[in-house]
Amino acid sequence: GSDEVTTPVPLAVFSDQCPYRAAAIEALVRAGRQWRIVCQSPSVGGLMTAVSGGLGVTPVTRSSALAAGLVEVSTLPALPQAQFVLTSAATPERSAALLLAQLRQCVAKGEL
Repeated sequence: GSDEVTTPVPLAVFSDQCPYRAAAIEALVRAGRQWRIVCQSPSVGGLMTAVSGGLGVTPVTRSSALAAGLVEVSTLPALPQAQFVLTSAATPERSAALLLAQLRQCVAKGEL
């Protein structure tokens, strides 16, 4: 209803430097929606707990939301696509090389 549009959207977000936070606020502002920060946490777990407990909504990747059993709120403005770039030294140390290989496997399987 109209209450949905006039009530500020309760956001659970990371710190000020988080690009997801910035994208969410920008999308809400562009849509003319009011917002307020109800929870700020340095960890994904903290945000997921806040959202699962009904405190608000959080801008996270679809895979993170699905893994936590959360659902997309279709009445809110869409967020932009996120792109991740993986960089390393030309010859990474063994531990970094193993991590890179695991991340590439996850991407190939569509898990990230």
